[in-house]
Amino acid sequence: TGKEIRPAIEVKENGTTVPASKYDISYFNNKNKGTAKVFINGKDGAFGSSSSAFKIGTMSLKDMLKALTQGTVLCVSPLSHCKEQR
Repeated sequence: TGKEIRPAIEVKENGTTVPASKYDISYFNNKNKGTAKVFINGKDGAFGSSSSAFKIGTMSLKDMLKALTQGTVLCVSPLSHCKEQR
């Protein structure tokens, strides 16, 4: 695509949304077709870190509109186990 793809991320702990002020999000390899990664790191020792991969590819206009309206949710629960998932 040449432009960064940044899916919407929602972090949850035990079903409760964690405020964005509690973590940082960074992306890697998220500009062109292929596999990209998103990294979530807790701030001030709030919790560990976690990562997830997502695919960038071609999609139909219908699928693109659906993806844009629904967003992507990343649920990391419980966050206390993130350190073990590195």
